[in-house]
Amino acid sequence: MLLRIFCPVLYFTTFHSEWRDAQGHVHSDSITREQLSKAWIASLNGYRFHRHLLYHIQNTITDDSSCGSVSPELMARLQVEIDQYQLCFQELDQAMRILQLHERDSSTPHVWYPYYDQIVVENLNPRQILRSNTEKDHLTCLFMYVAHYVLQLEETGYESELLLLAQRSGCPKTIECRVAGLSTFDKTDLEKPEQPSVKSDPSAPQINSESSTGFARRRAFRRDNLD
Repeated sequence: MLLRIFCPVLYFTTFHSEWRDAQGHVHSDSITREQLSKAWIASLNGYRFHRHLLYHIQNTITDDSSCGSVSPELMARLQVEIDQYQLCFQELDQAMRILQLHERDSSTPHVWYPYYDQIVVENLNPRQILRSNTEKDHLTCLFMYVAHYVLQLEETGYESELLLLAQRSGCPKTIECRVAGLSTFDKTDLEKPEQPSVKSDPSAPQINSESSTGFARRRAFRRDNLD
């Protein structure tokens, strides 16, 4: 217990990943702890909104209701949104769990565990993301790209047709998760996500106290290490 008290306390602020493209060029991406937290909140709220809307439609909407029936195509799109936000939230939630374990144990992951090639962030596979039993040493950098993608979704907003469906069907508002002092890109928040870094820094450590942000790639490729 005394060793636990006097060991150095870690608090991760920025996460980095470096990778090479097909031409051999080195790229560096990063995300801050605050951005990761924003994305975690946004993915949770996104899942809650769309799941609640589906529940409302399934239990209150009939052919005789004032807003009429809902097309199968729109219902399918709603289910896609639910699945997307749920998988994004799971990846971010489990990544934060593992990072917290590293902080608790005063350890730093020196290399990202490799993940599946050709993962498409917009279409995650449940078998390719972190799980509740994923060990610390198996943390990949996929959470960084998922977080950037969720922040893009948050800026863009939910699909207009789904928002209109919620309005005309009288769907009650869901309770949003909010953290005091943490921006979530809502109407009262003028803060914008940080711009992509101008150039990569191959000598940058994986985790440090810098606040630079790498661009969010739509398609994430394998990243085996940071050197």
